[in-house]
Amino acid sequence: MNIIQRPSSDGKKNYYAVYYGTDKGERRALGKKIFSWIKPVDEFQKKHNQEVLKILKLKESELTIEGASGADYLPNHKLRYE
Repeated sequence: MNIIQRPSSDGKKNYYAVYYGTDKGERRALGKKIFSWIKPVDEFQKKHNQEVLKILKLKESELTIEGASGADYLPNHKLRYE
């Protein structure tokens, strides 16, 4: 599992999603998308970016711990961003 980053089509936002990977012949599975501003204009957008980065670090550490424990299946309630 990885966290992937994609810019929006208008170039104003970066979207982040958890990439679960695929098996042969399957579609890739993405979790709930969150975004950050590429060039924040005001204080609200800067604060939003800081909170998003904290959430991403938390999710990344949770995924690392889950992967290290040897769990093959992760239920959806463990992958929420709230």
